[in-house]
Amino acid sequence: MRKLTGFGVLCVSFILGCSPTDQNSSVSNTAVPESIEMSENSEIFENPTGESFEITTTHWLNERPIGDGEGPVTDEMLLEHQSVAAGRNWIQFGGDYSNNRHSPIEQLSVANIDELEFEWSIPSGTLGQFSVSPIVYDGIMYVTTSYNRLMAVNARTGQLYWRYDHQQPEDLRICCGPANRGASIHGDKIFMATLDAKILAFDRMSGEILWESEIIDYSRGFSATSAPLIVKNLAIIGVGGGEFGVRGFFDAYNIETGEREWRHYTVPAEGEPGYE
Repeated sequence: MRKLTGFGVLCVSFILGCSPTDQNSSVSNTAVPESIEMSENSEIFENPTGESFEITTTHWLNERPIGDGEGPVTDEMLLEHQSVAAGRNWIQFGGDYSNNRHSPIEQLSVANIDELEFEWSIPSGTLGQFSVSPIVYDGIMYVTTSYNRLMAVNARTGQLYWRYDHQQPEDLRICCGPANRGASIHGDKIFMATLDAKILAFDRMSGEILWESEIIDYSRGFSATSAPLIVKNLAIIGVGGGEFGVRGFFDAYNIETGEREWRHYTVPAEGEPGYE
């Protein structure tokens, strides 16, 4: 058994709100925030090689005002994605609803790419894949890691504001590693799906859990790793588990209450047209 040192999240100047700062801020920021420590537990996991490792799970809440005062994220902002054009925010997983991950900013180009400088880094504290697209809004970066660690950090300095570690069951059934692709934002809420097939909403300033809904029983082979898609008042999320023979679907959850509004199956059931 060994403690995790983990991989890191890094920021270089000129990108997505990570504007140049005082040189003294360009250091790894690992300090515990001045916040409420809600819980701290250790969980034992096993990697594909069979080696056991330990993750200390915590939930730190933020008590101080943070951000630049931009206010809640609206439907119009998600639709038009004005903030990407301004070069300040990145409020959807793929940039906008087209998911092309293209930024129209002109501040960074082939002419000045060699001028990028390292700004800060923070350790993720987990092992496994790191395949996330962070959300950046109001001067805050929301980033997830493997095993559903969600962190809110200052996009300019890397200062940790709050952190949530999801309590994973010991009998997870995941085929291809404990990845999480990212979080989503709407209003003053941050949304994340989990390896044990749940979806959660957090207060984006404090990290408080506002609601938690079970998508389906994970023990049947279901999991959720993608960033929820926000469309108006719905958080839409699909499931993984085809490797275990599950029937795939995607759900829509009310972003205010966490109640499921509808479910759409991606393959027909026995007796339905198209079933083979």
